[in-house]
Amino acid sequence: MKFDYKGLNVLANGSHATNGFHREVDLGVNYTWKWFTLGVSDYYFPVRARKDHCFNYRPKQTAHDIETLFNFSASVIPLWWFQMSTYVMALDRTANGKQAFSTSLELGCRHSSNEKDHLLSLALCVSSNRNMYNHYEKNFCFANVVLSFESGIAFRNFFLPISVSLVFNPYTQKPTFVLSVILDTHNQK
Repeated sequence: MKFDYKGLNVLANGSHATNGFHREVDLGVNYTWKWFTLGVSDYYFPVRARKDHCFNYRPKQTAHDIETLFNFSASVIPLWWFQMSTYVMALDRTANGKQAFSTSLELGCRHSSNEKDHLLSLALCVSSNRNMYNHYEKNFCFANVVLSFESGIAFRNFFLPISVSLVFNPYTQKPTFVLSVILDTHNQK
């Protein structure tokens, strides 16, 4: 679910893997001004720690990952974006137990079809330090390649956005398929 008001976005997402292995609850807030977005997200993974409690934020015990992000999408190059994100608190720890501050840099482009509700995007994400994207083994690697298609279903006066993504990590050679349905306060036709 998403709520937008004058550049302020509040987000709440939940996911569950079909095999039951992965569960996740995400809460986030970000603010967009012209071409820039700053945000913070809390990703909670209850599967990670069996005795974990939702409000446990102790650094070495928590099942939360806290991520900050900076995004630049200029209207002078309207189909491109740049994003930098860093996990500032997480189970993302080096072998000696210190916070790894996993950082990724993402460059993406999007293409809108003649149908205004269809959007295709491609993004390349690189990891700039030893972190969770590369099993803490390299200072630099290609972390993800993401191909996404966004569309939606119109019914009555509303539009329900749907996104399908294929995410591939070249370093781990791990593909992930993501299907998202978004409930948004601004999706009235």
